[in-house]
Formats: sequence, C-alpha cells, structure tokens
Amino acid sequence: MRHYASYPRFLVALAVLSWGCASAFAQAPNLRMQRVLARFVEQTGYPMMGVGSWISGKGFDAATSDFDMRMVWPGGGTRAQQLADWRAARTEMISLIKREFGDEAGSILQRTNLYAPNQLMRGVENSADALERFGA
Repeated sequence: MRHYASYPRFLVALAVLSWGCASAFAQAPNLRMQRVLARFVEQTGYPMMGVGSWISGKGFDAATSDFDMRMVWPGGGTRAQQLADWRAARTEMISLIKREFGDEAGSILQRTNLYAPNQLMRGVENSADALERFGA
C-alpha cells in the first residue's frame, strides 16, 4: 500500500474532493427524504410525523421501501379547513420531492404516502367513504 505522502498534494486533494462529491450524490434516499420532510415542516408549519424504516433506517430498502407520513393536528378547525390544509400539504410535498429528486422523483412519489390527520379519518369506514371525503 502506498502512503499518501508520496503522491503530489493536489492529487490527494482532488481525490478527497471527488469522493466527497460522489458521496453527496449517492446519499441514501431515506436521508434525502428526511431532509424533504424537515424542509416541508419548516416552510409550511404543518406538523408531520414520519413513520417506518425510512425514519429509523432499520430494514430500509432503497428500491422498495415506502415513505409514510401522517399530518398531525393539535385540534381545531372545520373539517373543510382541515381537508384544504391536507390537500395543500400534499401539493407542497410533491413539489419538494420533485426539487430534491429531480428525474428520480417519479419513483419516490409512487412510494410516498401522506396520510390525512386522524381528525379527517373519523367516520371513514371503507374505500367508498374515503372517495367521498377525499375525492379522486
């Protein structure tokens, strides 16, 4: 094994910089999605909870794992306002995912679930109820 001191310093610096850039581009999608969630909460003020392996990292599979999130309401507001907020939150989340993932966004969006807050789920017993409340 050759010691780094025998290489010209600029080559060592170039190698370190190249490795740093490559590792940033190769960052795991769960970590990138955690960054999206943090931006989302910071920008919108909507309280959110991420659930599953993409948060804990245990058992996360970059190719197949879902990105599950649920909006959390402290209470208050009409059902119509809560529904409007949830729809606005979904739109903003889609926008942030597209910005973060670019060409890879489609795959990420297919595996992203932004669940409505519990308050909006009251009375939803089946898929027909869900379609009536949330629309297509």
